[in-house]
Amino acid sequence: MGDTKRSGDGLEPSEVREPLRQALEGESTRRFEEREPVEKEFLEPGRLEYERDLDRKILDRLEVRYAHWIEPKRLAEAREKLIHYESGPAFEEGLERRVPDLDASEKAAFKGYYDGRSPHVRRDIEGLSTNVHERLHSLADPKAIEILGEHVVEGMTQELAEREQDLTIRLWRYERRPDGGLEAIPPPEYYEAEKITYRKLCDLAGESALMEAYFQGEGRRLEQSVDAQLGDGAWAQIRSLLERFSRSGDPEVLERVHRWLSSRRRDSW
Repeated sequence: MGDTKRSGDGLEPSEVREPLRQALEGESTRRFEEREPVEKEFLEPGRLEYERDLDRKILDRLEVRYAHWIEPKRLAEAREKLIHYESGPAFEEGLERRVPDLDASEKAAFKGYYDGRSPHVRRDIEGLSTNVHERLHSLADPKAIEILGEHVVEGMTQELAEREQDLTIRLWRYERRPDGGLEAIPPPEYYEAEKITYRKLCDLAGESALMEAYFQGEGRRLEQSVDAQLGDGAWAQIRSLLERFSRSGDPEVLERVHRWLSSRRRDSW
């Protein structure tokens, strides 16, 4: 959750703390001794199994909900991809390997990422929520990012994750006021703009068309539906504009897309 993103090619296993990696991946003792761990962390007995059991239950739930869309082979493969819960430096070391241009504040904002092989989750109070988000990434068809683009993929992933409300932990902050009382600060919204885009696409084309693109890598129905209502080539142009927004962050570009998706008129863009 929250800045949980980035699917794609894998990382070297060194992004995971050595003792954790050895426990989860069965690395040989000899190779373990060759390298000095970045951080030695005590995990109480049963912690790793507890986290993996939570992950299995999340996968069970997502399978029940989305089995209609996901081929059995991908579900089986997802169960082979062990979840990596990581704390502090170990998580940020792996993150830096995937996204080397992040500054310290951006690293701190990341809650998790999926490296194409395994979900990686920062071990904190929102870990369970992040687990759901990253597991959805692991169930998505590899072609989803090409069809939908990162903006829509992240918005859809977060929207689906937040539907698992009893697994979504979002805590308010409390700050002490000068008069001694506490002021409640609501939790941040993650991927808010991306979720708005996803909802507008659902309203226009129907969520089932997006499910096909996300879980099955099939984008023809989405493209046909958008083009039928907004004009030939509309989906390709919307996709291009969203890529431009992802690169530039220009709010006017996103506003243009949202106006277009809301208009259902061929001449509105």
